Amino acid sequence: MKLLHVLTLKEARAELSARVRKIPHRRKTVPLSDAAGLILAEDVRAPADLPGFRRSTVDGYAVIAADTHGASDTIPVFLEITEHIRIGEEPLQTIMHGQCAYVPTGGMLPDGADAMVMAEYCEAFSDSEIAVSRSVATGNHTVLPGDDMKKGNLLLPEGTRLRFQEIGALAAAGLTSVTVCAPFTAAIISTGNELVSPGQNINGCRIYDSNTYALSVQAGCAGLDVVRRQLLPDDRDRLRQAILSASADCDLVILSGGSSQGKHDMTETLFQEISAGGVYAHGLALKPGKPTVLAWDDAHKTALIGLPGHPAAASMVFELLVSPVLKYTLPAGNGFPLYAEPSLSAFLTVNVASSPGRETCVPVKLALSEGALLASPIPGPSGLWSPLVQADGYILISENREGLPAGHPVDVYLLRR
Repeated sequence: MKLLHVLTLKEARAELSARVRKIPHRRKTVPLSDAAGLILAEDVRAPADLPGFRRSTVDGYAVIAADTHGASDTIPVFLEITEHIRIGEEPLQTIMHGQCAYVPTGGMLPDGADAMVMAEYCEAFSDSEIAVSRSVATGNHTVLPGDDMKKGNLLLPEGTRLRFQEIGALAAAGLTSVTVCAPFTAAIISTGNELVSPGQNINGCRIYDSNTYALSVQAGCAGLDVVRRQLLPDDRDRLRQAILSASADCDLVILSGGSSQGKHDMTETLFQEISAGGVYAHGLALKPGKPTVLAWDDAHKTALIGLPGHPAAASMVFELLVSPVLKYTLPAGNGFPLYAEPSLSAFLTVNVASSPGRETCVPVKLALSEGALLASPIPGPSGLWSPLVQADGYILISENREGLPAGHPVDVYLLRR
């Protein structure tokens, strides 16, 4: 029997990440509204100071701070109101000692004023005069030009993944488009003589193909542009041609099925041929997911990924291996650690068995009881979808454990909703 070159999940992530970093990055300019989730291909510098004027952070009165010194509830300071400034309009007058002007939140301070007094500490004494009962310091409740961004300073570095925060900052700077790394392209290929596309007639021992659909969604969520989707029987020639063609055109080729040690195992053999000996893993020390094949086609700079054929098992390997690598492997090399997935702490409700020598992934459902978060394992073979449909997340049990007892604290990794 041929021995598998088995990697731990941590090793596989590191190895796949090293290959993904070799994939050439194409650049394109996109409207800011379409840039969410994409990665900057170049540094972005602030085109101007932001804000471009002195602005108030409260509703109140613009004053000369020195005029308010000593003001209190019992001994207020009286100031003349010169104008009421509206948001989006420039002041018409300069503030002199003994004067003030009303300014709303976000409004522009008039020349001469150097602080704001909140409206709560001001009382109208007449139509043109207020009593100020609070002393303020220079700069109180004001934002100066360039406090947020200074013209020419680095706003966002190359390699930044654009979240809502970055999109907001770019829009605030007045930018309408950005140059980003074009998403990696991917081909999703499912293979199996038993598979039938949804919508077609089914009979006998056939099942509907679900991997193509689930993996396509996961690939899109991970930032890939899925440009090919194919369902093929276990035909060596057809499968070889499909992988060859996809490897020449795509950055990643993701194949599900045909990766066990059975007589129909073609994935490793075909990956070896097509990548000229580039297979670096045939097996993960993971349950489910042991029959996973990883290869690198250096001629085309394409990552070849062979996933289990079992429905749900293929998706869980994608979730555990491929998604983290794509999420944290950034083109500028400044990504986050590969084990940085967010998790919640919970307590197991029952004993859970595992497979010593392999890291075990167990779907769980969460519930809150008396202030404690509880994780209930959902049993079921790796070929079934229902455990994942019911699951809020999953736990990982170390390969060095034979299981975990009820009440044991665990980290629950949430499945995307």
